[in-house]
Amino acid sequence: MNKTETNRIDIFDETIYKIPHEQAETFFYISFLIVFTTIYTLYKRQYDLFVLSLLVLFTSLNHWHDPQIGIRRNIDIVLIWVGAFYVFIRAVFINRIKSVIFWVFYFTALSSFLVSWYLFANGYIWYSTLSHCLLHVCSNASIMLLC
Repeated sequence: MNKTETNRIDIFDETIYKIPHEQAETFFYISFLIVFTTIYTLYKRQYDLFVLSLLVLFTSLNHWHDPQIGIRRNIDIVLIWVGAFYVFIRAVFINRIKSVIFWVFYFTALSSFLVSWYLFANGYIWYSTLSHCLLHVCSNASIMLLC
C-alpha cells in the first residue's frame, strides 16, 4: 500500500479527530469482551480486578458509542493506563508472576495500543482497528491469567 503525506492524520487535532463509524462500531462491540473478564474476576474472587474490569467496561462503552476528543475519551484513556500500571504492579510485587504467557499477553497489549495509534496517524484505519482489537484480546487474557 503506497501512502502519501496527505493521508497522515494528526491524532491530537480536535478539529479532524473522528473515528469512522465502522471502526467505532467495531471498538464498541469488542469492548463487550470485557464482560467475560469481569465475570471471571468475580468468579475467582479477585475483587480489585473485578472493579477495574467493570470500570473499564463502562468507560470503554461510554466512549466508543460516540467517540470524540473530550472528557469521556480522556477518562477512558487515563483509566486504561492506570489499570495497566496496576496490573503490572500486582503481577510483579503481589502475585510475583513469572509466567511467560502472562508477560507475552501483557506486553502485546501495550504494544498493540502504541501500534494502533501509529497506524491511525498514518491513515491505515483498518490496520489500526485490528491492532486495537488485539489490545482488547490480550489485555483481557492477561487479566484472566493474573487471577
